[in-house]
Amino acid sequence: MHFNHVRHVTKKIREFWIPEQNFEQIYLVALIHHLNRPAEAEDAYRQAIACDPNLAIAYSNLRILLRKLGRAAEAKEMILKKVDIFQKQQEH
Repeated sequence: MHFNHVRHVTKKIREFWIPEQNFEQIYLVALIHHLNRPAEAEDAYRQAIACDPNLAIAYSNLRILLRKLGRAAEAKEMILKKVDIFQKQQEH
């Protein structure tokens, strides 16, 4: 029972955070990020955002990367953009 609930919640989170058309792109960018290729990952996150400005997970992951790079002010901007997306989604 517990495992099925976790699967259901995971599926719902994935549907909310990563639309199907963006899943592979975000997965590949996250892989680049975790392979410690920050410049490539940053470019790829920004490209993902340019393709879909409402892709909250891209802002979230880019924020993490920017903080690791010591760019706190830019990271804060990503948080604000993500919050703005969530607020707009709640209005609909």
